[in-house]
Amino acid sequence: MEVMSHDVFISFKPEDSDCFVRFLYEELCGLGMVGFEYDGKDMEEDMEDPTETLVKGIEGSRSSIVVLSQNYASSHWCLKELTKIIDRMDRDDDTANNNHPVLPVFYEVDPLDVQTLSGSFKRCFDEHEREIAQDLHLEQYSREVQIWKTSIKRIGTMSGIVVIKHSDEVNVIKIIAMEMFDRLGRNFVVPNKYKSLLEMWPRLDKMIKLLDLESNEVRLVGVVGMGGIGKTTIAEVVYDKLSAEFLNNRCFLRIDHNKSLMSLQHQLLSEFLSEKERIKIENEDDGMEMIKNHLSKRKVLIVVDGVNEKTQLEKLVGSPDWFGAKSRVIITTRNRDILRQQHNYEGKMVEYNVSLLSNDGAMELFCKHAFQGGRGPPDENFEHLTEEMVEKVKGNPLALKKIGSYLYGQSEDRWKEALKDDENLVNENLFIEILKMSYEELDGES
Repeated sequence: MEVMSHDVFISFKPEDSDCFVRFLYEELCGLGMVGFEYDGKDMEEDMEDPTETLVKGIEGSRSSIVVLSQNYASSHWCLKELTKIIDRMDRDDDTANNNHPVLPVFYEVDPLDVQTLSGSFKRCFDEHEREIAQDLHLEQYSREVQIWKTSIKRIGTMSGIVVIKHSDEVNVIKIIAMEMFDRLGRNFVVPNKYKSLLEMWPRLDKMIKLLDLESNEVRLVGVVGMGGIGKTTIAEVVYDKLSAEFLNNRCFLRIDHNKSLMSLQHQLLSEFLSEKERIKIENEDDGMEMIKNHLSKRKVLIVVDGVNEKTQLEKLVGSPDWFGAKSRVIITTRNRDILRQQHNYEGKMVEYNVSLLSNDGAMELFCKHAFQGGRGPPDENFEHLTEEMVEKVKGNPLALKKIGSYLYGQSEDRWKEALKDDENLVNENLFIEILKMSYEELDGES
């Protein structure tokens, strides 16, 4: 599967619709979509040829929005974008799998003017024709203008959103964003803040499938793995990505030895109830009843991160019937036996066993922390040492980061010492024994 870097590419003429598009971009982001963003004014004024940037943006996006405005067709770059977008859409149609949906937005223009090249669109193309007439050597430009005309007519025939002069733009923007949300489903790309996390896409994809968001049943997913393998990060990414699905009906609980179960129960209820000052929990059993009574009719998303005792689940998310239809509960733990001891979860719980990074992923992450700029080993000697160290750590992300950071800037001799004597790393508080410890916990010791 080709991994896209953005969900939506927006083609627009900044002078006509910059403010509108900025708010649209924010709305898309609010629904969990990642938009390709550039300053269109800078693109046209300061860059000699932004074609490569635009092509990459369109090719790397799963869909496009084309905001057609009064002066859209006057811009060479807008027309180039549109032609590329149409080409991308047709190419995906040929595969019988329309992976690049395109939504035209007719911003204070009549769709018929776009389709027939009338009104402001005729004026813009008349200007292009005059430029050609003034220079008979512009044969390539002449051919390009004909292609642009075809693209404009094509987009004019497509079903889209019409924005008239006195439209409620706030409402229209919400409609456009929800239209793209529906067209793309929930399979959005990984947000920018998680781009540096290696191999996140397949993990996110796996989690979304296990959560089975189309099902009306309450569903629980237990994320199981050794310490430092990335359980919390996976839960955070999924939690962010499902923000539009659950809006304010979600809560991320982090198990902390400094927090009592009653305080966690209070935090959970506080996320969902408006009158927080009225939440009075007498004891843990009282908290359980309050959670069940207040949330049993609500569709909620709850993450309980770092579970290490059976009681924590019993008191916080004791049974699927505590929550309303279509609710989802994500539990991260090093000890899978804790999940299997919850008889109330039978038939409702699925496990996701987080795997170690692949050798390529482990090498990339280690080098990112062990060498300046993450460029990799400076010579053959360090290359062999790097391979040995990555093999020793076995793809644990936290250990790779810790040890890579520790060895950053160290001499070749120091690397060799570290490989010979793991205790050196332990003494530096780098916890290479995290691997052994975590495997033991996975075997059932809590």
